[in-house]
Amino acid sequence: MIIKGILIDSEERKVKPVDVESDDIDQMHRLIKCECFTCVRFGSERSEMVYVDDNGLLNDPKRFFSVPGYLGWLAGNGLILGVDRRGESVSTELTVEQVESAVRFFAID
Repeated sequence: MIIKGILIDSEERKVKPVDVESDDIDQMHRLIKCECFTCVRFGSERSEMVYVDDNGLLNDPKRFFSVPGYLGWLAGNGLILGVDRRGESVSTELTVEQVESAVRFFAID
């Protein structure tokens, strides 16, 4: 099943819509550019999660982003998906415009 997601591309400092096959972990790894991911909540009252590189800070990162509800910077790229009551990934209810206005990018050059 194809679900709607939002990619936070810290290298290009862009936020863009993506289609994700709901059970394709390899596709999620490719989008985030990682081998292992973890997730943090986007905002405090939403059922939206941001999937990020679990080892991002170990790879001498240069590009970061922040999201509401998480205190700190996240390394690399992020993928926003919704989560249902069973913990399954579903289409995000956020818009690209909502994410663009909430995400902050940071770089170390």
